[in-house]
Amino acid sequence: MTTLFQVTWVEARGACLLELGSDGYNADLASVHSQAEADLLGARVASMNMNRPWIGMVRNQGSLVWTDGSALDFENWKNGEPNNWGGREHCGHILNDWSGKWNDNKCDNNFDYICMTSKRMYY
Repeated sequence: MTTLFQVTWVEARGACLLELGSDGYNADLASVHSQAEADLLGARVASMNMNRPWIGMVRNQGSLVWTDGSALDFENWKNGEPNNWGGREHCGHILNDWSGKWNDNKCDNNFDYICMTSKRMYY
């Protein structure tokens, strides 16, 4: 997990893509695929006092997708979200209240961010 300073979603993703994981691949903004991952990240965000960190959830041609290309197989939205308020909330972040719940927000807001190396399948 990485947190450096508060930046826009685009800046956060750019910073993640510059990081290399132990597998030799570039990191990306975090994707979340289970309640266990959501709970872990929610606890980490709250315990580190992170400011609503960006994750790799983004609206692409009207649909929500993970930037790392992984399947949207789990969702953890706060009640009433995502609401795309005013048609301008296209990027996802984690709330900093221990819940691990997500909210959509304007991508040009400045928040912390969480990078993860890819979750590749190995055979």
